[in-house]
Amino acid sequence: MKNILVSALLVFVLLAWPVRADLNVSLPQTWQYSHISTLTTTNPKSTAGTLHSIVVNASGSTPCFVTVYDSTTASGSQIASVDCGGKGQLTYDVSFTTGLTIVTSSTATPSSAADLTVTYQ
Repeated sequence: MKNILVSALLVFVLLAWPVRADLNVSLPQTWQYSHISTLTTTNPKSTAGTLHSIVVNASGSTPCFVTVYDSTTASGSQIASVDCGGKGQLTYDVSFTTGLTIVTSSTATPSSAADLTVTYQ
């Protein structure tokens, strides 16, 4: 009998409680990604956005570099220059205004590219 009363009270409270439609609820962010596994120039986004992270999944030839630009080309405002000789995630959470361009390079002979995942919005 006690359980029935508690259940009835709970239903009454839930039904009688005022619901506010003006609550500002934010949803979790969803990031886009670009997988880069060659020595190349990649332009994953050509408008403003946010660079979330660069993940080095596997290192390339040493020395190995990743240069990130706030641009639609491999020039302009540089966001970061990363030595991709080791694995790991670098979190930036910085905005860019023009676009996002990633350049992977190595001065080693012979050279091999790192395996990267770049996350952005």
